[in-house]
Amino acid sequence: MSNLVLIVDDEHTTQLIIKEILTSEGYSPIICSDGLAAVEMLQVLEFQLVILDLNLPGIDGWKVLDYIKAEVHHTSVMLLTGSRDTRTLEYEASIANDKYYSILYKPLNREELLNKVKNLVKNSLTKNKPKTRFDF
Repeated sequence: MSNLVLIVDDEHTTQLIIKEILTSEGYSPIICSDGLAAVEMLQVLEFQLVILDLNLPGIDGWKVLDYIKAEVHHTSVMLLTGSRDTRTLEYEASIANDKYYSILYKPLNREELLNKVKNLVKNSLTKNKPKTRFDF
């Protein structure tokens, strides 16, 4: 597996657009529609990048981000949102010089998406291998 990317978005059209763009550029995207499914995938596979919508049903993107930072901190994250609210803008300012985190605002721009993906994947510490699970 090369350049494994998890796309977490509840909008089917957005999922398909991002998947098509990434696949055409040689990435291997996997899609999840909600935060719980994303956390479950993150427990099984190591992704170089998670593209994470903030407005998700159930477990929202902020909580998934907290999980990633605590449990799979080696994975880069691109937050995806259409909202420029106070929380998002403050977070964007806090990661301005961080090479592992980024924000992309909707509507999507192909070139901006690919530039951010390329940089985040390049900086990811993940080696794209299945995680080993041990049951005792």
